[in-house]
Amino acid sequence: MRRVLLSLALVALLAGCRAPADPAATGTPTATPTPTATPTGLDTPAADPASCEDVLTADGYAKLAADNLTLSDARPAGPVVSEMIAQGALGCKWARPATDITASYAQLNVGADQPRWEARLAESGWTPAPDIHPNALVAPVGYDPAEPSVRPTVTFEHGILYFNSPSLNGMIRLPEE
Repeated sequence: MRRVLLSLALVALLAGCRAPADPAATGTPTATPTPTATPTGLDTPAADPASCEDVLTADGYAKLAADNLTLSDARPAGPVVSEMIAQGALGCKWARPATDITASYAQLNVGADQPRWEARLAESGWTPAPDIHPNALVAPVGYDPAEPSVRPTVTFEHGILYFNSPSLNGMIRLPEE
């Protein structure tokens, strides 16, 4: 939407600028406009969401509500998600009051750095989990010493790395093909 508004503003600004009727009369050269590519994918979810309120599917938010999990001020924890957040990822953590029950999510645009992330995760014991998603990897047992039985999932889609607690599997809003 911002690109469309910026394009409209640029068109309006340039509408007042016109080349003279006869460029040779002024001695100033004129440039031949070059076509530009039209951006694609404008209807897909944002690569960098603005908040934790737009990262899950409707079913995901319904499950959080049914499980009495509310958005927490705490950040998700664990080795991979902590590194993602240090690199600027959006991090979300939902918690049930007066318990240690939580659900975590993070999203980082890794772009061309995706192969490095994939290699690092594979070296750390993350394994393919095609039953969750074709591009998903699941953490090794003991991934987070604070919660050794919890095995989070990461998914790569269009240069974006998504991290989520197992309870959110299948409820992450991914870009459509």
